[in-house]
Amino acid sequence: MKEFFIYQPMLDDLEETFRPMTEFEDIIRMHLKFGMPFPNKPKVLGEEMLEFRAKFLMEEVLEFVMASMMGDIGKATDALVDLVVVAKGTAAKMGVPWESCWDAVNIANMAKIRVDKGEGRNDFDLAKPPGWEHPDIERIVQENTYRFDPNED
Repeated sequence: MKEFFIYQPMLDDLEETFRPMTEFEDIIRMHLKFGMPFPNKPKVLGEEMLEFRAKFLMEEVLEFVMASMMGDIGKATDALVDLVVVAKGTAAKMGVPWESCWDAVNIANMAKIRVDKGEGRNDFDLAKPPGWEHPDIERIVQENTYRFDPNED
């Protein structure tokens, strides 16, 4: 069984797809363009890829912080977008169903509450109210393996 696969013929098909692609599909398309493989089932990154992707993510965070500290909105925004691209690319390399996971985390986050500034808190904190439940990402990953299909309705 192959550990990775590449969606070879789909790159041309994307040019004929008329529905707007999601950001995650844009990332898949970029990886396809450069012949980068994807796992055929969800998995954590191997040590070498993990090290590469972690450094890549940290580099973009640092660029964002530095640009923000310099007051450069253009460079800060560019770094922030790059950070999202790298994060979603990492998810693609893991073979996870990004949109399904995003939806579950968003629902859970929307169930949180705003808290008053108090000890160890700031004006930006949210809290988990009584009865709040974590999204079951493990189940989502196992049940909804990302399948990129440009012919999907």
